[in-house]
Amino acid sequence: MSDELAERAAKLVAFRNIWIENPRTAAVTRHLDSLRATFRATAGKPQSGSLLLAPPGSGKTRSIEVYIEASVEAGMSPRKIVYVPLQAGSTVKRFWQSFLQDAGDPLWDHGTEEKLRHRGVAILREQQTELLVIDETQQLHGGGPLRANRVADSFKRLLDDGVCPVLFSGTEDAMPLFAGNVQFVRRLAMPVDLNPLDITKEDDLGIFAHFLGELDEQIVGRRILAEHSQLFDPHMIEGIYRVSKGVVGIAHRLIELSLELALSRNAAKIERYDLWKATED
Repeated sequence: MSDELAERAAKLVAFRNIWIENPRTAAVTRHLDSLRATFRATAGKPQSGSLLLAPPGSGKTRSIEVYIEASVEAGMSPRKIVYVPLQAGSTVKRFWQSFLQDAGDPLWDHGTEEKLRHRGVAILREQQTELLVIDETQQLHGGGPLRANRVADSFKRLLDDGVCPVLFSGTEDAMPLFAGNVQFVRRLAMPVDLNPLDITKEDDLGIFAHFLGELDEQIVGRRILAEHSQLFDPHMIEGIYRVSKGVVGIAHRLIELSLELALSRNAAKIERYDLWKATED
């Protein structure tokens, strides 16, 4: 790889590492802090859970990752928060297998679902886990109301037994897992709205404009580009919003593609042409 390509790749990596908090993601942070603090005060007693359901690209997973990274940097033991991303076609048994494999259990793929659960719960208690995060929860959906109710009951047991609070993150396709189990739903909070922003609303416009403006600042501050691209210009905001439909993750990806085009022509900043070309490609 040439030096020029290596530098370009490094700048794209630097861009992908930019994280810009907004009032919604800050609310996620406060809620996770609250879940953990409540557990520390009530360990062993029935716990609460939360639903964080929103479209892809809305910042759910990244918010959680940033929270965990910041907590570890602040001195938290890495196993105090357990993060388990689900794969397509997941079952409760496969969830426990994934959990046990990540925890280093050599027999992670041996045993019935109940035996796997028993070992998993023992590990959660031993580690004094303060929060279990199950991401891509919608991957558990399928098989009709009976299966959905069985899945909900399985995780409700974790809360009833006071093992730890659970955050269920994913798309809105996961809702049928919970909607049919009234007792379970009553135990779940929905801490924040991460649905697409609507820039006809003043607060949402402020969040979107701040995101673009701060992104522009960090692109220059991290020496990814030499000049500001004026991403917070009203015309830029309108164009980026039109393509992203208010989903911040899609807007971020659009700017990344535009940045790649700008870097490929050694430009000092992102031009409107780059944004247009990124949408065409």
